[in-house]
Amino acid sequence: MPPPPNPPAKSQGFDSILLVHEQIHAGLEAHQCHLVKHGLSVYGFRAACLLFQAFGDALRAHIEVENEVLIPLFASECPPQLGCTPEILLAEHSKLLRLVDEMEARLLELQKMPGKSGGPSAPTALEVVGLIERQRMLKEVLEHHGIREAASFVPQLELAFEKRRRIDLLAQCDAIHHRAALLNPTRS
Repeated sequence: MPPPPNPPAKSQGFDSILLVHEQIHAGLEAHQCHLVKHGLSVYGFRAACLLFQAFGDALRAHIEVENEVLIPLFASECPPQLGCTPEILLAEHSKLLRLVDEMEARLLELQKMPGKSGGPSAPTALEVVGLIERQRMLKEVLEHHGIREAASFVPQLELAFEKRRRIDLLAQCDAIHHRAALLNPTRS
């Protein structure tokens, strides 16, 4: 399982958000690689599903950090940004959550399909291809969102807060990430 997203302790800037993004992207990639390599076996598919669940948990925790802590500060403390508004960021978060929920439902549906012997089954090769294709939109939204945040959100937060305040805010964000990891055992 990929580790829960945690900004490095040495980082004192909001650029650590981008490192969390990298960890989240790596979680999705780990799921997809496992799905392609091992998804045709029952246990390989279950492991791929657990990796997706860990990715989803990490993404939800990070979205909570941004929605609860960072976006309100971005809205109140940063000058308006063309192409990166709180409304755009929140809308992208909603879309990401919807796409994750839909994929989790599909993975669960496939896990519940009985095999020929009445036990659990693995998806067919075409079903695995279908899963990867359905995840394309999720991956694209995730990548585009990360680019938007790297270009405007993170630099504006850096400019808006002095070092001591950044450290305090990042500690608050870190606490939310840790709490999410504790509440979601698939991520520990």
